[in-house]
Amino acid sequence: MNRQQIQAAHPPDAADTIIAQGVALARQGRFAEAVAALNAALKIRPHSARAHNTLGLIFAQQSKLPAAVRCFASALDAQPDFAEAANNLGKALAVLNRQDEAIASFRRATNLDPGYAEAFNNLGIALTDAGQLQDAIDAYRCALRAKPNYADAHNNLSIAHRYAGDLQAAIAACEAALACAPTGTAYLNLANLKRFSVGDPLIAAMEAMAELGSDISLDNRIALHFALGKAHDDCGNTERAFAQLFAGNALKRATIAYDEAKTLCTMQRIAHIFSTANMRSWHGHGVTDATPIFILGMPRSGSTLLEQILSAHPEIFGAGERTDFSRIASAILAPDAFPEAFTQLQPQSLRNLARTYLDTLQTLSNGAPRVTDKMPGNFLYAGLIHLALPKARILHTRRNAADTCFSCFSKLFRAGHAYSFDLGELGRYYKAYQHLMAHWRGVIPASIMLDVDYESVIADPEGEIRRILAHCGLPWNPSCLNFHHSARPVQTASATQIRAPLHPHAIARAAPYQPYLRPLNITGSMR
Repeated sequence: MNRQQIQAAHPPDAADTIIAQGVALARQGRFAEAVAALNAALKIRPHSARAHNTLGLIFAQQSKLPAAVRCFASALDAQPDFAEAANNLGKALAVLNRQDEAIASFRRATNLDPGYAEAFNNLGIALTDAGQLQDAIDAYRCALRAKPNYADAHNNLSIAHRYAGDLQAAIAACEAALACAPTGTAYLNLANLKRFSVGDPLIAAMEAMAELGSDISLDNRIALHFALGKAHDDCGNTERAFAQLFAGNALKRATIAYDEAKTLCTMQRIAHIFSTANMRSWHGHGVTDATPIFILGMPRSGSTLLEQILSAHPEIFGAGERTDFSRIASAILAPDAFPEAFTQLQPQSLRNLARTYLDTLQTLSNGAPRVTDKMPGNFLYAGLIHLALPKARILHTRRNAADTCFSCFSKLFRAGHAYSFDLGELGRYYKAYQHLMAHWRGVIPASIMLDVDYESVIADPEGEIRRILAHCGLPWNPSCLNFHHSARPVQTASATQIRAPLHPHAIARAAPYQPYLRPLNITGSMR
């Protein structure tokens, strides 16, 4: 039967009945049956916004995000004033890292429904991820005007204030979130904003919540373990701190699909492809622009501190953690084709990579002649960076290996870093990273790539900063020593720490935990 015959064979209200059945099936988790019912309804009524929107929700729950985007867009085509579909479309686009489109879709939802608190909250999250912190704060405030006891919006407002450097406002917003609805997520946010002492009533409150076990959501249980780990660590209770961190990491690891063999093999293949001979033969095809300063290495190795120091220099703009280089490289090489596809890359494609990346920096630079790109994971691309941008400087941040790994293990990363939630996997990843960096030192000139040791910066700030600036071809500027006065936003786990002057507290951070860290199977050295 064609569509006209199907429509003629059913009464006008048949589509509504079938859509209702599809919605009910979806709520029961019977997704295949729900999809079949909704598709049947769409044969009768192809422009049913509700059917398209419900299909989109099912596909989003199954992580079929491109299909979800198409369904939400169809719902909006059918009903342009469907604010819920616009909000749902924004959420799917955000997960796909299509942030500009997500922001536009959330704005559409809030314009259609000015009292749509959830859409304002989602808009705030997208704006925070895009680094537009004041706009994000405004969006969260709109959410709270519409829904004053919206705990998630209070908590997200706290995070935006923390990134913006307003720690008192961050604490106040977090406390408001806890007053509305105590959650592990809000407790972890507050733990990142304060230092606990023995007898702090918040510790007892968190422990009481932890005793609820499976009565609270998995995400909140994980966050609560990390918050308690931070609290007990502040109090010097090493055994209890590690027990909490271990439990939180184990729960988080169970939610992650991590292919360790593929990850470690990729690092070996990168070193093989970007051999001394190949680097020499491919040299000379890049764009000789010295604007970028790449800061790379392991997370928690001092990269945020280094960028904050450099961004205090009047000739440097700190762009934060950017995914641009890897994203542009993937677009040119095709996804999952790195590193082998590089052997087939034409010189013009290499120049296109460099120019596209430089164009992106230009939109961020605020007119500064130099721009830092602080994406730690760019250590995988160091060879490609040097070939595409042979005049760009590369700063490799290093820190004591045990301190680096324990600091990773103590942080609940929002996304990525799948290797960090199991000590054995973390240790093996760290050693693979060390081997790849040793390879890069052999094929990238010392005039281009400089190792920057966290401990050396703490011990001799001026001497190290002078050395780093000289490496980048920049003059000394004393403002770099007063980096903690900078009001620039910082969106990393170190957002609170870099608001204070340099101090040695984080050196030998892992020492009290050495008995628990044997699965790392690494030495304490940086090399």
